[in-house]
Amino acid sequence: MKHGNIFLTLIFAAAAYLFLGAADWGFPQELHPDEYAIVLSAARLAERKSFEPDYFGQPDHLLIKINVILFRAASAWIPAEKLYAERGALLIARIVTGVFGVGCVWLAFLIGRWKDRATGLAAAFLFAFFAVYAEHSHYATPDVPTVFFMELFIICSKKYLENSSVKNLALMCAAVSAYVTVKYPGIFLCVPIAL
Repeated sequence: MKHGNIFLTLIFAAAAYLFLGAADWGFPQELHPDEYAIVLSAARLAERKSFEPDYFGQPDHLLIKINVILFRAASAWIPAEKLYAERGALLIARIVTGVFGVGCVWLAFLIGRWKDRATGLAAAFLFAFFAVYAEHSHYATPDVPTVFFMELFIICSKKYLENSSVKNLALMCAAVSAYVTVKYPGIFLCVPIAL
């Protein structure tokens, strides 16, 4: 294994530890007021066995749906009352955000690698060890998934500029669509597509 691969593996291992290992940070206290916009909405849908939200005044629909699936799966092993009363649902939602955070480290590597491998490693390292980013990867909020889909849009845009095929345009539109379901300002990414 080359030194660059070892370094990249260590970066991902550190990112996984930093972003996922502290998902229970602050328990039993609730540390971020925005977490329950996702967690409570997903819990209500999971209890109703539905994907149809009763309120569309906020984004986060993709994250809510991911959490509904995971809450339903977890409730096969953990009684629903216990899952929600003991912050199990919050822990699951925080892990989802942490997984997006680790994904951001990988996407940063891919974007940086366009210049050269060392730049990709540096970009991954900076994402993995940026303290504010690591902190926000512990919260079940849309901030980290927003960055993930922004990076994904950048990668898809570059592919489209290199080869303007329908497939690459569809990938770019899919990245924007996912971004919009996480946070509405993603709609502004439609401007480069239109141009």
